[in-house]
Amino acid sequence: MEDKQDRQAAKPAMQPNEKRATKAAKKSKKNASPAGKGWTPSDYANLGLEPAKLKTLENCASAIATIGRRTTEQTFAVGEQLHIAAGLIEDRTFGKWVSSACEITRQHASTLINIARRLHNHKERLVEARVAPTTMGVLAANLDCVETVLAAFEDGRRLTVKQVKAIAGVGGATPKTAADLANMGGVAGLRNLARAKATFGISQFADRLTAMIHDIEEALKPADEGKRVLKGALAKKIEVPARFARTELENIALFIEPNVLNSTAPHVMKFPEGSKWRQLADLLWDLGGQAQWNPDLVPWLSGYVVPLLQWAIGKGQDTTTETVMIPLESGVGRKSGL
Repeated sequence: MEDKQDRQAAKPAMQPNEKRATKAAKKSKKNASPAGKGWTPSDYANLGLEPAKLKTLENCASAIATIGRRTTEQTFAVGEQLHIAAGLIEDRTFGKWVSSACEITRQHASTLINIARRLHNHKERLVEARVAPTTMGVLAANLDCVETVLAAFEDGRRLTVKQVKAIAGVGGATPKTAADLANMGGVAGLRNLARAKATFGISQFADRLTAMIHDIEEALKPADEGKRVLKGALAKKIEVPARFARTELENIALFIEPNVLNSTAPHVMKFPEGSKWRQLADLLWDLGGQAQWNPDLVPWLSGYVVPLLQWAIGKGQDTTTETVMIPLESGVGRKSGL
């Protein structure tokens, strides 16, 4: 009994901070798990990847397991590994892999990938400013406010996520009614107006082109039976929609620029010469007047018009980058100043 008391007396008393640290360490050890514990070797084998790609995917899981997610630099590192992994497997499989092998939700993984990919050119400044991961998630989704937010951090202002969302015009700054939208001032108000216009305008533009495609395909059906396509009847259906669609496209996607022929009358700029959007704008102009239609009607409609209209409203490829470029008619781009 005395020996036991002597041993207890000899053992130094733990300070409160030491107790908390020990408790946290035990909890961390209990929750620790090997890389990819939920993704078995057979799961990897079922992916059907070639050995080199499979090894890369396994290395990604191992790297993510050893990288923390608290600092700015760590957030970039995890996002970069996830971006590599996402390029190796199908999207639906990636969701299962990332949740099981990395214990990261699909949505959060997308945010981390966007941070690593879209904010890559700003990485050094973001790390230096110690911008929080949640804030970077907002910036990755609102690239036009990156410079404004970074400048504030570099000036010593520690903006909250709520403040950054307000600058970006998202979150709590989003208007709930049309009256709110019309009366919200500042850059955030302008962004909300632009978003509302784009959301409605793109939907309306896509619906109009979809209807035009339907009308053209219906008009072409007689050609399959060797019969004549009724050009005049088709023109009555699509001429006016084509004019509206061209104006909508300009309104959604193009900016105002100085008019070299008349400095007092600025005009809408054009898409770069030879670009697909320029081809679409020119096509809509032609479709708006029957006299401009190609005389070789059926091949033109089926081989050029319909495919180009479908391209304009298809899924397309997400090529969002960290720099927003404004297309000029010359084919050169300039950075957005907003």
